[in-house]
Amino acid sequence: MRGWIDDWKATIGWITPGTVDKTYQDFFRMTPPDVNLIIYTAPWALKMLHPGKFDKEDFLAQRDAILGSVQELLRYQDPGFFAVTGDLIQAAMGPKWVKELEKNIQELTGKPATAAATAVTDALAHLGAKKVAVGTPHRDDQNEHIRGYLEAAGLTVTAISGYHTNGHAEIHALPMNTPYEKGKEVFLAAPGAEAIYLSCPLWHGATDSIEKLEKEFDVPVLTMFNPILWKALNALDYKQPVAGFGRLLAGE
Repeated sequence: MRGWIDDWKATIGWITPGTVDKTYQDFFRMTPPDVNLIIYTAPWALKMLHPGKFDKEDFLAQRDAILGSVQELLRYQDPGFFAVTGDLIQAAMGPKWVKELEKNIQELTGKPATAAATAVTDALAHLGAKKVAVGTPHRDDQNEHIRGYLEAAGLTVTAISGYHTNGHAEIHALPMNTPYEKGKEVFLAAPGAEAIYLSCPLWHGATDSIEKLEKEFDVPVLTMFNPILWKALNALDYKQPVAGFGRLLAGE
């Protein structure tokens, strides 16, 4: 009789702020069938899509909540890799805070970990892209957080643009072709972009825009999901390319 150990799979533990809807199926579609993906939701979503001026001091208290979620997931499933999304809030807090959070998670769990924002900048570095066009579902004041983070990481943002949304419901309501149209818009807005980044895991259609935009403009396209999965699979020593979701996961 085969023992339970024969059915063990490498596991990615993903901690996400707020609720999970069908958009997150994209991450499951990307994840190879011989790798587990576990989602742990946490109640700090309202801090992500803040309605007014962002207060860093107010969010500092959320670190303990994030680490508490990590501990719960560690006890529940013992993943081999931890990922924390919430790229907008991470951008607002800045690279130093994000790196410290990753260090805290690694010290707490003894496992490799990434924040969403770091996964994106690491993926761009791996791809050799220093100039990036950024499409988002966010309004201008929030996009400035993303621009500032990328520039602090040494990247040039050739263009960034989004929509005047206020909260999850308005982002979810954007049409399915919105990420493709926004990606095309920002790439064409200024010359020289070496990659396209479609920020945020909340808008529908971003994953399905990856290969369409790559084929049209011959540059790599990142969403919120493929950089995180790329980092996780590398950390878990998973060697097989993942087809259908762009150059980064295909290993091109």
